Amino acid sequence: MTRQNLEQQAYEHILHLITTKILHDGDFINQSYIATELNMSRTPIRNAIARLAGEGKIRSLPRHGAFVRQHNLTNTSL
Repeated sequence: MTRQNLEQQAYEHILHLITTKILHDGDFINQSYIATELNMSRTPIRNAIARLAGEGKIRSLPRHGAFVRQHNLTNTSL
C-alpha cells in the first residue's frame, strides 16, 4: 500500500470511531493502539490526526496528545 493509501485508511478509521461515538468528546486518541489495530506504523496515524485536527474534529495538544474535539451539537444561532 502506498503512503497516501495508509494515511487515508487511518483517516477513515479514526473518523469512523468519532462519528459512531466509539470515541467520545474529549477522549484521548491512542496512536499506538490504532497503529497496532490497523497493522501500520504511527506515521500515517499522525498524518491522519493532523488532517482531522485541521478539519476541527480533533484537538492536538503538543506534548499531551490528540483528543476528540468537544462539539456543541445544538444550534446556537437561533
